[in-house]
Amino acid sequence: MTWKFNSGSVVFSSASSVTALGQPLEVTGYVSSSLGYRGILTDADRDTYVDVEATDDEDQIKFYTGGNLRMMMRNSDEGVMITDNNVGEFTPRALLHISGAGAGGDQLFRVGGGGAGNYFSNAIIVDQNGHVGIGNWQGDNANPTAPLDVSGNVNIRSDGPGTAINLEMKLSSSANDTDGSFRHRVQTHGDKQIYTLMAGATNVFRMESDAPANSIYINGSDGKVGIGTSGVDEKLHVQTSSADCRIRLETDDGYDVGILGYQASTQKLGLIYDDSDDVVTFSYGDATNNHICIDSNGKVGVNTKTPSHVLTIAGAVSGSSTLEAVGATILGSTLNVTGAATMAGKVSVDNEISGSGTLQAAGATTLGSTLSVSGNVGIGVDAGSDELHVSGATGAIIIESNAASIASLQLQQGGTTYGRLQIGGGGVFNIENLVADEDMVFKVNDGGSTRTALTIDSSVSEVIVNNGADSLVDFRVEGATEDHLLFVDGSADLIGIKTDSPKVALDVHHNPTGLSDDTGGGDVAVWGAEDGTETLAAGKLMYLNTSGVWKYADADAVSTSGGVLLAIALGTSISDGLLLRGYFDAATIQGSFVKGGVCYVSETAGVIDFTRPSASGDTVRVVGYGTNTANVIYFNPSGDWIEL
Repeated sequence: MTWKFNSGSVVFSSASSVTALGQPLEVTGYVSSSLGYRGILTDADRDTYVDVEATDDEDQIKFYTGGNLRMMMRNSDEGVMITDNNVGEFTPRALLHISGAGAGGDQLFRVGGGGAGNYFSNAIIVDQNGHVGIGNWQGDNANPTAPLDVSGNVNIRSDGPGTAINLEMKLSSSANDTDGSFRHRVQTHGDKQIYTLMAGATNVFRMESDAPANSIYINGSDGKVGIGTSGVDEKLHVQTSSADCRIRLETDDGYDVGILGYQASTQKLGLIYDDSDDVVTFSYGDATNNHICIDSNGKVGVNTKTPSHVLTIAGAVSGSSTLEAVGATILGSTLNVTGAATMAGKVSVDNEISGSGTLQAAGATTLGSTLSVSGNVGIGVDAGSDELHVSGATGAIIIESNAASIASLQLQQGGTTYGRLQIGGGGVFNIENLVADEDMVFKVNDGGSTRTALTIDSSVSEVIVNNGADSLVDFRVEGATEDHLLFVDGSADLIGIKTDSPKVALDVHHNPTGLSDDTGGGDVAVWGAEDGTETLAAGKLMYLNTSGVWKYADADAVSTSGGVLLAIALGTSISDGLLLRGYFDAATIQGSFVKGGVCYVSETAGVIDFTRPSASGDTVRVVGYGTNTANVIYFNPSGDWIEL
């Protein structure tokens, strides 16, 4: 039986009164309860029920199953709360707030299709990890693995002109901060769409809908990239149709720009603009090899970064056909030409030119080493009857070698090298006779007659002046102010020093007026030993004792002034010399200097005296005479002496 009430009131005084009905109760209208337990609709064991407000104006409904709160609707929150056994009642923060604390992958919310045919049983899934899944999720336990996990295609759409769609991914410190974020933007601009990948506020990548087909094409099978083509043949294939095809590389001022090619981590190719030297280099291997360089003036260098002409080659150049250079040409090494070579400009060669054809250089030509030619050579003039003809404003010939080698000019006869001019080690200039026992002769034209000026006789190891009947007669050596520092009068067999008219075999003219204090010269000894106490000093009068030791001369005894060898010290050591005879400017003397006067050994040790010793036992020995210059004496000790 079913109890039905369409209007009016039914009052039950106790729970037993309700159950005493024994039949289902159907009520149309309002139902209220004043029972001691909170529930007006319940199952038989009273653990599943609907609960309404417990106090006036609470305005809420709670749904329980198995004694656990499952859902709550409350007017004060204007929301619906759904929970599981583990969370319990909470305040909803939205119109629909679902929370659970079961296993990590338990689903909180699921929307799925139904019925026959193709449908998604889990079109939208929200699990307890905070992951949201959208799309084709299959199975009762299907769970997304990311905060937003989409299975299938994604369409983000905003229609109309001037609209834009942004999909942003960011790692930032706040919701309003754009630092560290990547944003995918699709926007309309006129009648085209623009896709932009942005990092923060900076455009990283941009693509427009009206771009040509295959603007960027990546072949998935081999990773080859095409720009303007899908038929890529290389790792990077750039193609245009009916337009120039160029690649632009650009950087700020002060930096290099170029292309490098590597093979197994080893550089094999370099095409670089070198900012520091303002040149473009093309090289095999490292970019610093500078195999080919072009400077800002359009000059090209091979193996050099500093070309001085339109083409500068620092190395060997070889060829089997015609070589024609209209402008200046510099060759750093060998030029090997089998055919004709015509140079209309300047030619500079640091090494070798050889060939079996014709070499013609209309401009200046510099050779750094060997020029091998089977015919006559003309430089600055057509080749004539002479093997080498040089003509020009200076007519200079330059033979140059590098610092480690020797530059030379060799003279041969019948295949034998007789002599050479050579720059030896350290830059020494050598003139060499390379044949044994052959003389080297220097000749001059003396008034139309060829005469021998100097002969080096290798057979006797002598240098001979006036050798032979055709020799010059006289010979002289000039000084800074003296024309006849040394003069040989060959016709009279006389030698003069500072005179051009010697009268005896050796005629020496002296003028000691230029001597300074305690200096002199003439016959000088650099032998003997110095005494330990009577040390040498410039101007000291010394005698040599029987032990070979130089000591101070003293007129007080014959043994220190009489029959002994006298000398004037020229310095503080034996190597400075001791004057045996000559001229000396004596700064320290005894008595008064007398021009033309006699000077003696003094009673004061080591001194020259213009006053004759007079004490008993003194030795009187003349050692020289005064000249017409104050304190300058002619030192020439007498071999005689007198003991008083």
